[in-house]
Amino acid sequence: MAKKPKLLGGVIEAIFKEVEKDAKLPFFLPTEFQLKMANRINTVVNLPVFNEKQELAILIKIVQALDRNTFKFVPREVLEIAFTGGQALPGEMVDALAANLPLILASAVPLPFLPPGVKSVIIGAFLAPLLTALREKVSLGDLLKKNE
Repeated sequence: MAKKPKLLGGVIEAIFKEVEKDAKLPFFLPTEFQLKMANRINTVVNLPVFNEKQELAILIKIVQALDRNTFKFVPREVLEIAFTGGQALPGEMVDALAANLPLILASAVPLPFLPPGVKSVIIGAFLAPLLTALREKVSLGDLLKKNE
């Protein structure tokens, strides 16, 4: 195991500790936001055969898989901006996320039981409020409250 450098009075060591802590977190969205996202998706997607309770359970699992994989590929520091409401990413960064994340998530979360069009709608519905919160100075929480 490589030894971590101790420079600048432990600053580097502190950064490594934060990075290691992030790696242990499964999600960036709080449970409440996961439910709100699942409800939001439920308004645009119908999963035939399943009752509403089953459909919501499936959608929560899908949201968690999308959440987990977004967090896997996008650093916490970037995602946290969506929670502030007073800060926004540069447009070029949000454009890069909008261009790249749908394909990354579609590959990382296969959802083999859904037709490709439905899968795209779900990924789009998951990403839309997140990308809006990152682009505009509005918090993700406020955006999700609007859709309740």
